[in-house]
Amino acid sequence: MKIMVSNLIIELILNKKINILLSILLFPFIATYGQANSDNCSTGSFRIVQPFLGEWEEFELKDSLEVYIGRLSTRLNVDGCVLTQSFISADSTFSYLSHGYVNPASNVWEETYVFSSGVILSFYG
Repeated sequence: MKIMVSNLIIELILNKKINILLSILLFPFIATYGQANSDNCSTGSFRIVQPFLGEWEEFELKDSLEVYIGRLSTRLNVDGCVLTQSFISADSTFSYLSHGYVNPASNVWEETYVFSSGVILSFYG
């Protein structure tokens, strides 16, 4: 029986039917929770990142010279609740994407980075 259930789950995932099912089941919770908390991200500590938003050319100091290393885009998404950063190196061989937010349950900053090398790092605090 376990094999049949596992095969069914794999088939559902491959056919993307499970995504639709999860979306249907979770939508009422997500919509209600999101609407109830949407004003929390426009004040207080969320405003501290305002000066860092935008498109940035990134440099590092090598032998007393500034060397261009890539481009960083920093934005607020989801009504200001999620800080999103994307970076691509000057030669396009390295990139990352990060999402940071204050977890409303713990009131702790959480941030996850996904690197083009396949490494994923999460930070809390």
